[in-house]
Amino acid sequence: MHRWLISTVLGLGLVTQGAALAAEPVIEVAVVDEHESFVLWYAQKRGWDREAGINLSLNLYHYGQDILRHYGDGEWDVAAIGALPVVMGNHEVRIPVIGYANEEARANMVIVNKGSDIARVRGFNKQYPAVLGSPETVKGRTFFFKAGSGAEYVLTCWLEALGLTSKDVKMVAMYQDQTMSAFRRKKGDGMALWAPLAVEALLEGGVKAADLADLGGLSLPLCFAANEAYAKEHPDEVARFLLVYFRAARDLSARPSAELVDEYLEFYDKFCHVKQKRNVALEDLKIRELPTLDEELALFDAGAGSSRMQQVMGGFAQFFVANGSLSAAEGQRLGSAAYVTDTYLKRARELAGEVAQ
Repeated sequence: MHRWLISTVLGLGLVTQGAALAAEPVIEVAVVDEHESFVLWYAQKRGWDREAGINLSLNLYHYGQDILRHYGDGEWDVAAIGALPVVMGNHEVRIPVIGYANEEARANMVIVNKGSDIARVRGFNKQYPAVLGSPETVKGRTFFFKAGSGAEYVLTCWLEALGLTSKDVKMVAMYQDQTMSAFRRKKGDGMALWAPLAVEALLEGGVKAADLADLGGLSLPLCFAANEAYAKEHPDEVARFLLVYFRAARDLSARPSAELVDEYLEFYDKFCHVKQKRNVALEDLKIRELPTLDEELALFDAGAGSSRMQQVMGGFAQFFVANGSLSAAEGQRLGSAAYVTDTYLKRARELAGEVAQ
């Protein structure tokens, strides 16, 4: 059901008869406590959603899988969610990908313990000169990761770069906070994390063995997904949501990371109810890459048969086939990534002249 926020003009505690009512459609947005949510919070704080004729209601979830559990029950209209959970979500129902929030290639890392012999070998695979480790130093070791996430993906890609598979190591699935706890207790030999916890681990003495950018420039987009029924019924609201995000992204990209730290800490404190560390916030800001509308339109353009975004998302389906989460037939069905659409990006371009930029 579409929800509306009604703003009324009040005087002396009474509604002034005949006063104009400003109706702004509320968009329920599902987010987790990470950088893409900061971008939306940053826009909302400045009233840019209202200027665009919408009202963003940001709703905090713990993980992308938690967001997906509530698909279709009316809790959210648009969500910022990792690419891999989106692929698995489309296994059950159609969840359109309408854009992406940022590129997470630098934010997802394999981290090994300081002093590990893994960290002493650099460039074993000449194609990836910045990558640490070798078959001899990695085989048989124990690594912690969150299943079905970018962390599992970067860990798998790192092993492949070293000529190994998950069968050559002991992979232990756990939540990110448990992974950090294990790292601090010197358990295991390494882990895969995404920022900001990955940044925190590095600042506490961990050593980055690889991120996805190191591994041949692999992509890991943080997606914008939509409730399909809502998006079809309210395409202009969805397009305006995207324009608000791009406005904030452009503004943030033009400012030095050091200048943004105080607001990033405010976001964590007031919205996420987390006391983030200043040095973690600064380093997290430095690794973020925010897109423009033109860049996304090019990425989502399917004029040649399939878009680059569909190819990237289809690749993740094959990853899930390889790790046994999907059958070959399911992987083939999801491999086309037909749920990726440029409909709302194109509408955003059409509305750009009407919305404050």
